[in-house]
Amino acid sequence: MDLQELRRMRDAMATRGPDGAGEWFSDDGSIGLAHRRLAIIDLDARAAQPKKWSRKSEHGRKWKGCSNGRGQSPA
Repeated sequence: MDLQELRRMRDAMATRGPDGAGEWFSDDGSIGLAHRRLAIIDLDARAAQPKKWSRKSEHGRKWKGCSNGRGQSPA
């Protein structure tokens, strides 16, 4: 994963997400996540992405992720 290329792709969307930016790279550099943020509903800094969950899965792995919208509970 090329760090500079991922940042260029993320920052090309800056007008769609001017309120923040985030990134995460795996320790070996083979995986990268990038995100731009448009803060409309949840203005709290804890809503920033990529999300990093500290609780480990059943396989002992920690989770990271990005989403393109807010979570919804089924009605």
